[in-house]
Amino acid sequence: MTVFDTMLNRKDKLYVEFQGKKHPFSFNLKHPIVLADSKLTPGLQIADVLASATSHVWKSSYRGQLDDELRRWQSVILEHCIDDCVWPDLHDADLSNPKCFANTMILQELIDRSVRKENLFDGLPAMFQVAMQLHPKFVREHRLQR
Repeated sequence: MTVFDTMLNRKDKLYVEFQGKKHPFSFNLKHPIVLADSKLTPGLQIADVLASATSHVWKSSYRGQLDDELRRWQSVILEHCIDDCVWPDLHDADLSNPKCFANTMILQELIDRSVRKENLFDGLPAMFQVAMQLHPKFVREHRLQR
């Protein structure tokens, strides 16, 4: 039994208080969750389109590239968001950000060291400094905008 099975045909509503606000803790599922291929399921195709549109709007917003049409889409999407949605901060995944670039290099090194069963910590501060120094060259070679 999964946690979702406990929500099947659930009539009661449970709430939890967090940071001074009351939040729903339970929900009601009419049917069990079924995994399906979106290529064969029209409803999932619609969900895929909406997810893609939402992603495009938020990426454009983050990059400061919202035009009037995207602003209209953003307001429509926001009407359907709950107050406490967690939107990712794309700045943390932007390789034009020097710290993100350095952290990405460190992560790759940690993965490699882990596979080779080597010490994970040796020389990491120096590696971070080198990565920060290499960042301008990376930006130039990949024509990234800062």
